[in-house]
Amino acid sequence: LGLALEEAGRQEEAIARYEQTLRIVPDHTFARQNLARIRAERGMTLARSGGFAEAAAELRAAFQADADVPDVANVLAFTLVQTGRAAEAVDVLKRAVARHPGDINLTHNLARLLATAPDAAARDGETALRLALEVRNRTGGRDPRVLDTLAAAYAVVGQMDLARATGIEAAALARQLGDRALAEEIAEHTRSYVIRD
Repeated sequence: LGLALEEAGRQEEAIARYEQTLRIVPDHTFARQNLARIRAERGMTLARSGGFAEAAAELRAAFQADADVPDVANVLAFTLVQTGRAAEAVDVLKRAVARHPGDINLTHNLARLLATAPDAAARDGETALRLALEVRNRTGGRDPRVLDTLAAAYAVVGQMDLARATGIEAAALARQLGDRALAEEIAEHTRSYVIRD
């Protein structure tokens, strides 16, 4: 019935039927996966339109129903940061990385968040640095965004000389790849890595 309702475009009713199925049969894989897919699609659409709070609710439900979709974790973490919940975003990404240790994008996003979270309580410089170095090694140092994250991780642990050098390298690589906007964004980050007396 849930599938029939979904195919008829009646998503709210389909969600209710999938949820009802899961109350009766909690390990019903088909209902769990379909519910997660519908919630993920709705959450992604809401996130693209800037409805971050609503997107976070849908994506959280999708993530809890089926945590095996890395894109859901990434977008959920983004929406949580946009709504001022960086610590929750860190938790989501840590859980996702634990389930998908080979996913470079998840690992990179976790490193970035741990290095740059607006909430200081959510930052963890040492872990950010370890993860950023791992991602840099796995990508061969050829991704300017990864190098920018590594620079931020160096900065958060107080290694400003390495932060500046890595930031300069990242901006140069972005320019070499023809991405002037990214190069300027990285250069702006790099200018903030100053040694304070």
